[in-house]
Amino acid sequence: MIFRSLVQNPELASKAWVYRQYDSMVRTSTEVGPGSDAAVIRVEGTEKALAISIDGNARYVFLDPRIGGRIAVAECARNVVCSGGRPLALTNGLNFGNPEKPEIFWQLEQAVTGMVEACQALQLPVTGGNVSLYNETDGEPILPTPMIGVVGLIEASRHVTRQHFQTPGAVLLLVGNTREELGGSAYQELMLGRLTGRPPELDLTREVALQRGVLEVIQEGLVESAHDLSHGGLGHALLVCSTPTLGVNVNWGSALRPDLALFSETQSRVLFSVSPDFVPRVEETFREHRVPCEVIGSVEEQTFRIQIRNTIVLDESLSELRRLWSEALEAQLESE
Repeated sequence: MIFRSLVQNPELASKAWVYRQYDSMVRTSTEVGPGSDAAVIRVEGTEKALAISIDGNARYVFLDPRIGGRIAVAECARNVVCSGGRPLALTNGLNFGNPEKPEIFWQLEQAVTGMVEACQALQLPVTGGNVSLYNETDGEPILPTPMIGVVGLIEASRHVTRQHFQTPGAVLLLVGNTREELGGSAYQELMLGRLTGRPPELDLTREVALQRGVLEVIQEGLVESAHDLSHGGLGHALLVCSTPTLGVNVNWGSALRPDLALFSETQSRVLFSVSPDFVPRVEETFREHRVPCEVIGSVEEQTFRIQIRNTIVLDESLSELRRLWSEALEAQLESE
């Protein structure tokens, strides 16, 4: 089945096999370790903490370097915000092919331009970075890959937010518009075996409004979990936010075709789980920021069911899906 194949894609599968092999709790200052939107490190002797994320998507940059550069910055900052942090600064690593070739130099110039535009909109200073060029094999360049690192400040420990669902019965809220945007998506590669079309658009004004709203509801203590929607779309987000015991029961009235609703990688979106008592306040906050916010379902024990317009499109064993997702990377590496 398509969803099972998608969650076993090495790009989307759990990376636990990798991060289990190193000490992520050095000096015991780690508040949130690997496996959530951002790492969170306590600042000793204070209530503050630092949220740190690294992100990038070469697919989008390949299809449109300028938009891809924007998205790389915005998504990394969004990860920090979803963890309860206010983004402070950015660093980068720019990985490209041979810049003596005009098309590669154009990719580099356009990607940096997009990054600058996003940094200006989000008011993120660039503290430094590095460049790795001439990355080719037999004359074929790598996909243009700007990697972004963002650090943010969490003002109080109570603001620390994880991506994983916390309690059964919590309401699932989808914040932001979902459009027909499959260019550069994991779903496109699975179905077509190639990259084509346009990457998702990114309206920086909307992105700023979204991030401000997300940080506001987190700092007010209104949400239980938060996760940005990006690679893999809503379907993937619902699985990675699940736990061994807590899954989802979704009944979303989206007008989109079910596969578009689940796998579109439209930007400027966040998935929340929220106590039923706080839903009206969260919805009001995003109305003030002019960002769409809608109820799409609830957190349920031992359930992974998705309906679109009252039609079941996915009803699977939560434990089996999580097993496939969590073991996929190790299984593939062992087979090679």
